[in-house]
Amino acid sequence: MQDKRLTYTKSDAADRLYEGYNRLLADSDPEVILPLVQHMASEVFPDFTAMQAFYSFACMEEKRFLKKAEVIELIPKYWSKVPEDMRPDIKYFLENIALAPRVFISYSHDSQQHKAWVLKLATHLSQAGIDIVFDQWDIEPGSDVALFMEQGIEKSDRVVLVITEKYVEKTKRNDSGTGYERMIITGQLAQELDTHKFIPITRQTLGKIKLPVFLGNRLYVDFSDDELFEDSCHRLLRTLHGEPEVARPSVGPNPFLKQRHEAAQQSTHSSSDSQNNSTISASDDEILTE
Repeated sequence: MQDKRLTYTKSDAADRLYEGYNRLLADSDPEVILPLVQHMASEVFPDFTAMQAFYSFACMEEKRFLKKAEVIELIPKYWSKVPEDMRPDIKYFLENIALAPRVFISYSHDSQQHKAWVLKLATHLSQAGIDIVFDQWDIEPGSDVALFMEQGIEKSDRVVLVITEKYVEKTKRNDSGTGYERMIITGQLAQELDTHKFIPITRQTLGKIKLPVFLGNRLYVDFSDDELFEDSCHRLLRTLHGEPEVARPSVGPNPFLKQRHEAAQQSTHSSSDSQNNSTISASDDEILTE
C-alpha cells in the first residue's frame, strides 16, 4: 500500500476550508456533519480505511477538523479506543508510511528520455520506503508550480538533485524552474551552511562531473553509469534512510582507566601497610621502654 498524498493544490484548498468546516463541526448535529468528516478522511488518508476511520473518530472527539500531522500525534491518546482489528493497519501506516523520509526530487526536463529515467528513480525510491515529492505525480493542470517547488523543498526531509549538464546550465537562468529551485535552495543553504539536506546525484559524462556552484564541494552519488544503477540506488537509499555503509562502532571504555584504578588501589594498600608498620614499631618501642 502506498499513501497517495494530496497534491499541493488539494492540500491548499483543504487548508482554506478548515476554518469554515470547524464552525460547522462545532455548531451542527454530529449525525449531520459525519458524512463531511468522512469525506475529509478519504481525502487526507486515501487507500487507508483504518486511518480514515480513526480520522473521523478523532475529529468528532476533538470537535474540529484535523490535519494529517495532528491525527498522527493523537494516535497514542486514543489508542485504547481503537478496535483490535484496526490496530495492525494503523501500526503498518505508522511504521511504513507516516515515518518514511520525505524526499523532493529536483531535476531539469532535458528530454523525454531523461524524464523517464527520473521517473524510474522516483519509483525505485518509493518502493524502498521513501515518501517521494515528484512533479510527475504531484502536480496537474492548474497547479501552482512555484508553490509546489517552494513547499516541496521546504517541507521535505531531504532533496535529491539530479545533476546533468543541462541542469547546471539551467540553474544559471532565473526564468527556468530549475533556476527558481536554485534560489530556494541557496536561501536554505545560507541559513544552514552545514546542512546535509541536499544530496546531489550526477548523470553526466563519465570523468567530467561538474556540480552547480551553489552546491559547493558536496559529495555526490554518481549515477552516470546505467549498468551500476542498482548499486548507486542502494548507496542513495542508505543515505536517505540513515543507514551508513560502514556503521560507527559504539564507544568502548578507556583501557587505561582500569590500570589507573589498579595502581590507585595498590598505592592505597601500600600506604595502609606503611601506617600499620609504623604503629607496630611505636608499640615495640613502648614495650622496650617499659
